[in-house]
Amino acid sequence: MDCFLGCGSEKSVIWYILLTRIISHSIYFPFQFRIVGDNIDLTVHARIQTSEYTNRSLDWTQQYGVVNRVIEPQLDEKCPRRPIEDIELEDLVPVKVVQDNLVNRWAVLLSRIVTKYLDCFKPLRDVVVHHIPHKYSEVMTEKSQSVS
Repeated sequence: MDCFLGCGSEKSVIWYILLTRIISHSIYFPFQFRIVGDNIDLTVHARIQTSEYTNRSLDWTQQYGVVNRVIEPQLDEKCPRRPIEDIELEDLVPVKVVQDNLVNRWAVLLSRIVTKYLDCFKPLRDVVVHHIPHKYSEVMTEKSQSVS
């Protein structure tokens, strides 16, 4: 996988912004892309500090582009679904279907927490669901196609 790994400098941030704008505004790409970035922060402590050997902080970024595997056309990132003035407080309260979905997701999260921190449940760690199931679960198990 080709990737850019360098100092967390202004240059890498400028490249990230530039590539994001080029890809998001280009009509030449038949697929939708996403720039993926991650930072790596490492502190190296000097056992004995001298004027030449001191504590060091290493801050790196890794960036690469991938093809979006899941495209949701109804989730527009550029404009809201409706003006904020039209949103009522009752629209923000979850309905029964959303509440049931939350209970199912929290059950997965709670099972992970219980089997990790309570000794009597630790033998069940191998059978706990580690990823919350969703309609794109099968697609997301595939390897990402790198475009960088």
